[in-house]
Amino acid sequence: MEYTRNELNNMNLNELLKLAKDNQITIYTYKSEQDLRKKIITKYIYICNVNKKLLNQNNQFLVKITIKS
Repeated sequence: MEYTRNELNNMNLNELLKLAKDNQITIYTYKSEQDLRKKIITKYIYICNVNKKLLNQNNQFLVKITIKS
């Protein structure tokens, strides 16, 4: 399941930390809880966007193979 930025902002810190762990997000330094929340949300959204991009490229590649066959 993917979350929107708004849904992530409404999560409590424990939920965000679990999400970070599940998505193998590593945060080395943070100044405050707010900073930690921001880093987790930013990295989570980045990972989701990268995954969408890779999936889209993979689908385009499969379509090209199907058309050539």
